[in-house]
Amino acid sequence: MAKIAPFKGVLYNKERIRNIGLVATPPYDVITPEDQNRFYKKHKNNIIRLELGKQFSEDNTSNNCYTRAAKFFEEWLDKGILLKEGIPSIYLYELIYSVNNEEKKLSGFICLASLDEGLMPHENTHKGPRDDRLNLLRACSASFSQIFGLYPDKENSVINRMDSFVRRLGPKIDVKDEANIQHRVWQISDSAMIRYIKDAMNDKSLYIADGHHRYETALNYRNEMIKKYGKTTGKEAFNYIMVFLTSIEHPDLMLLPTHRLINYKKTINFAILEKNFKVDEFKIAGDEESARKRLLAEMKKNGEKGHAFGMLYPKNRSYYLLTLKSEAALDAYSDKTHSSAWNRLDVSILHRLIMEDVFKIKNNNEDRIVYEQDDNIAAKRVLNGEYDICLFLNPTKINEVIEIAKAKDKMPQKSTYFFPKPLTGLVMNKIEGEEVEE
Repeated sequence: MAKIAPFKGVLYNKERIRNIGLVATPPYDVITPEDQNRFYKKHKNNIIRLELGKQFSEDNTSNNCYTRAAKFFEEWLDKGILLKEGIPSIYLYELIYSVNNEEKKLSGFICLASLDEGLMPHENTHKGPRDDRLNLLRACSASFSQIFGLYPDKENSVINRMDSFVRRLGPKIDVKDEANIQHRVWQISDSAMIRYIKDAMNDKSLYIADGHHRYETALNYRNEMIKKYGKTTGKEAFNYIMVFLTSIEHPDLMLLPTHRLINYKKTINFAILEKNFKVDEFKIAGDEESARKRLLAEMKKNGEKGHAFGMLYPKNRSYYLLTLKSEAALDAYSDKTHSSAWNRLDVSILHRLIMEDVFKIKNNNEDRIVYEQDDNIAAKRVLNGEYDICLFLNPTKINEVIEIAKAKDKMPQKSTYFFPKPLTGLVMNKIEGEEVEE
């Protein structure tokens, strides 16, 4: 079960950095090289210099993006650009955004969570990102962003109680990001309120939504520290990880799909597709967008009770709705090394029955696949000839994520995209020399 704790957060000094929007960034793993350059130019104290520093050809073991991040972090603390709180706190975090002109508000809280209790992953990780995050953690002994976690709370009672407590206070941080999402953070240091939160979370499981590489990195770093120091008390900060937690049932938590852009120069063999899928064609006439919107609407409708996918094939100037005829077809393709829940994920079905069967792409070959969340951008990149085919998916359902985690299974790559995402650099956690008040 979950074991959480307050911590002395490190925040930008408002007297030195009056506009937090100039120094905060999205999560590191959605930042493109172009974004990185832009954030470098945006402000000399932008968190990008800590979380995702530039690499140069002359870098070596003593001067590289990780050692520079550590130097910046130490300098910014010494100069008062960053300030460490004097009181252990939990931070209520509210993200306000709009979908189709409807305002939504996702609320959660930032705290520490024990690495030994309650955290359940659902994604595979990769060596490159793991090594990158571990090198950064070794150099800085600090976390500049939270992993994104979920917990069960149908009544949203924990958040509601925190919300009532802070409403008489102004937020400590209030900023809009480049996507026009408003981020508001309140500090809670009241001991009675913190005790309530810890007790309320004590019987809950925590499911990792985003941040699997940072989670595994924290585990590896913790193991290194135990080996280094030998006997430990368990209260050392390296036994915990900084998390943003929200309720699984929160109505304004969104899961978005990640579409696949495919390199495939041959002609599609529709006869293979039609073995397992009912195929409906949506011809692109004058207005490409209207055909795509019709397709996505039908995908959503058919996907509520079954498995439906979309395909853009410019060679035929058409979109196609692909609806699985029967789940019985899955039995022949069942992967016995995975759970039943895994075998019935849309993304698993897509890769086995379409990518492998039709396009002969195995093991998510990244030389032939690119991932894109925005259906409009995905379509344009295919229509302009950058890629040959686009495969569209419905979002993975949150209950499927939980089933996979409970089964101790791991989802295929790029199965989930939780939205909205916490900003990096609002609240940080210094690890070296710190102890947690349990």
